[in-house]
Amino acid sequence: MRISRWVVALLAAVVFAGCSSEPNSDTQIVVVNTTGETIFRVFYSDCEDPQWGDDRLDEDEVIENAEERAFNVDPGCYDVRADFDLNGQDQVTLLNQQIDENTIFEWTPVH
Repeated sequence: MRISRWVVALLAAVVFAGCSSEPNSDTQIVVVNTTGETIFRVFYSDCEDPQWGDDRLDEDEVIENAEERAFNVDPGCYDVRADFDLNGQDQVTLLNQQIDENTIFEWTPVH
């Protein structure tokens, strides 16, 4: 029995469709900047993780006043941090924020 390459490709697409490593795009953290200042770095990590990890903004990206930036995440508990300088000395932190599936959580840091 011979199976065409098209059928194999279709079966592979169906099998791997549910195996994406991308976070659910309907679940987001949105950082809304209304501080009158620039946010230079954004961090978020699992509530159980003692480390912040890498800055989530793209290289040379900032969030200016009156701008916002969305981050796709998996549902879970998050700690979120916004830095108002490049050395991390001036920051605002939100701890233990539960974000459910298909939820857009908007965070407006108060600085």
